[in-house]
Amino acid sequence: MRVRILTANTSFGLPKMNSIWWNLYGHFGIHGWIFPFLPIIGKYIKLRDNPKRLKFISKNSNLKTILNVIKKQHPNIIILNELIFQTHKEEIEKKLKLEGFNSFAWGKSAHHNDATVCTLAASKLKATDTKIKPLTQINRAGSGGGTAGLKINNSPIIIIGLHLSSCYPNLWKQQILEIAEIIKKERKAGNEVIVAGDFNATEENINSIKRFKILGLKSVNNKTKTCPTCQILGFPKMKILDHIFVSKNTKITNTKSGSFESDHLWLSVDITRF
Repeated sequence: MRVRILTANTSFGLPKMNSIWWNLYGHFGIHGWIFPFLPIIGKYIKLRDNPKRLKFISKNSNLKTILNVIKKQHPNIIILNELIFQTHKEEIEKKLKLEGFNSFAWGKSAHHNDATVCTLAASKLKATDTKIKPLTQINRAGSGGGTAGLKINNSPIIIIGLHLSSCYPNLWKQQILEIAEIIKKERKAGNEVIVAGDFNATEENINSIKRFKILGLKSVNNKTKTCPTCQILGFPKMKILDHIFVSKNTKITNTKSGSFESDHLWLSVDITRF
């Protein structure tokens, strides 16, 4: 059985986020004035609901480019980061069903309760929402964008989609430790786990956490720098931040990536043996 997995950070479903100017416009529209200072003072400022935020997202929302990628690449399983629950859930589930997807799991972030950033796991193979325990997050922008899991029916395969913290190193480390523990428990139960999404870290940094490294997982992406695509004269430098982690004995082929209107590239891989 061939399974094609695709992961993509949709950059809130906003248009032209691969342009530096549109990217700034989008992030200011969602996070407000705090956006440029998130790594410095973000942890000290609790987020408050703002009716203008959801209105901004709804007015500018454009999922056409990621849906076009999905139509062209024909994945069986997708992990999408930075969707907005209130704006995108109904629309994207309806359109994905037209492409043959039938199983969905959503993982919510702990920030922006009025416009909740989420991770979506969806499958054309019949699957069950694992109701995965959320990773530790805080009510601060940049603390992560949710965790979602699907277990393929009549199969030991579990797909976990995640979006880890970008601004808080200690929180990011805690999230890696927690996902490593989840994988360890699933393996003890006889399941094979695939983890995909926006890790906000390179494979080297991820494997610097010993509890994750000893799991023996490998990223299918060890060459393609995926983020940020919005640059001026090559700055900021792109890094390998998006991954699909599989067991080392997993047979993988046809690893691909490509651009769309996001500040991340999409990433896909074919798995032919587990």
